[in-house]
Amino acid sequence: MFSEFGQKPVRPGDVILLGPNVLCGSEPEGHITVTTIYADTDYVIDQAFWQYAGIVYDRLDAPVFVKETFTEPAQIIRLGEQHAGLLMPWLDELVGLSLDDAHARFHRMQALWFNVMDRIAPHIRVTDHRVSPSQRARSAEPAGASASAALRPDTGGGRHGACRAQRRDRQPLDAG
Repeated sequence: MFSEFGQKPVRPGDVILLGPNVLCGSEPEGHITVTTIYADTDYVIDQAFWQYAGIVYDRLDAPVFVKETFTEPAQIIRLGEQHAGLLMPWLDELVGLSLDDAHARFHRMQALWFNVMDRIAPHIRVTDHRVSPSQRARSAEPAGASASAALRPDTGGGRHGACRAQRRDRQPLDAG
């Protein structure tokens, strides 16, 4: 993976989290499949509000709290192939539902999203710096959309409003 933050090796079993407006690219060394989940920033902030309801005063504080707590614009989480493999049935179903009538299966998509995030969230790095509510009130809101991707060796894309999943097969540039 390469981006404005430099070049980092990524391998099967890794999850890449990208913050709003973070650009990145890749040049695989073989044939791979990447499953990408696009999550709306407002949706992610709303979920963070409920997750941290005990320390976030109200919803208006949530955007600043998220901006100050999740400060790294890009993270590579090394789950490993075996652990990431546990996500694959959920990701496959999420992609399938994204291709179909997503509105008809909204609750199932939510359940799959929560299953995936339940496995990934403990590995997300957050800042050690905690701020008071008055400090949070003086900060600016974040903008843009968040994304996360799980890489796996070769194995098809879709979408949904607040959360959508897409799969792409990638080959090295010299593979034609």
